[in-house]
Amino acid sequence: MNVLVVDDDQAVADVLAGMLEDLGCEVETRFSVRDALQYMDSSPLPELVLSDIRMPGGQTGIDLARVVKERYPGLRLVLMTGYADQGLDGVDCTLLPKPIGQSVLADLLQTIQAGAGPAGSS
Repeated sequence: MNVLVVDDDQAVADVLAGMLEDLGCEVETRFSVRDALQYMDSSPLPELVLSDIRMPGGQTGIDLARVVKERYPGLRLVLMTGYADQGLDGVDCTLLPKPIGQSVLADLLQTIQAGAGPAGSS
């Protein structure tokens, strides 16, 4: 599975990418919403976007989810957060709490591959 990881913390993105690669995924990482959108506009779409919610620069993972739903309605997107009180602000999307372990990622990938995963936004 091709996965795009979007997280402003390079160390977190690298750990997630490593776990996903261990699970057989091909992974691209981007560190802002703007860079993620530029990547998706100019490259083959990933099968899954895994994005942090809170990022600097004025745009959040929730903003990314809204754009993805509009531009790429069939693209699977999952948001992550390390903040227990973080809401999805009306976005219909799967939310994973950080830190995320490899078993959680394995379950997510298995669900998606079985066709029951978060399609579009949920």
